[in-house]
Amino acid sequence: RWHRTLLLHKICVAERFRGQHIGKLLMQEIICRAEQEGCDTLELCVDQCRLVARKLYSQLGLQEQCQVHNYYGPGRTGIKMSIKFSR
Repeated sequence: RWHRTLLLHKICVAERFRGQHIGKLLMQEIICRAEQEGCDTLELCVDQCRLVARKLYSQLGLQEQCQVHNYYGPGRTGIKMSIKFSR
């Protein structure tokens, strides 16, 4: 947490458990707690190639803000996403 912004560094679901809505449940809990704890914003970066994750984050209300070139290493672009909470 940085000031009133929750910076989500990493969330992952082991490959054998994907497709069972575990990621969605985790993200819903994170979003709920961020709001309860008075955060104004939640921010994360996701690999540009992780289309399923990007779609999930979008469905949960996060919006793509910008590209972060080489975020995951040379040639691997990250997409910064965020959601603002209303008070």
